[in-house]
Amino acid sequence: MRPVLLRWTPGIVYALYLRGRMCSNELKMAFGVSSQVLSDKLKFLEKYGIVFKEIDLTSRPIRAYYSLTDLGKEIELVLVPLLVVIKEICIRRKVS
Repeated sequence: MRPVLLRWTPGIVYALYLRGRMCSNELKMAFGVSSQVLSDKLKFLEKYGIVFKEIDLTSRPIRAYYSLTDLGKEIELVLVPLLVVIKEICIRRKVS
């Protein structure tokens, strides 16, 4: 699926898999990306039904929270093992 392979999107899906529900500021701090880039990627993932956006109107300031949809949870079944393999390769290359 193309949307999951775009820059930042695997990391966003993985972070939501690990942490569950996250607000946009938490995601921004985790990746160190600009608000605009993060917003674009989250809108893209939401458009494809991978991420669900929930607005908390009771908090001040109003916060947007993101979590994986059922489709997003299916994708993480493939994405997480892939990221584990990538991490192992990176670790091996640093060691040798």
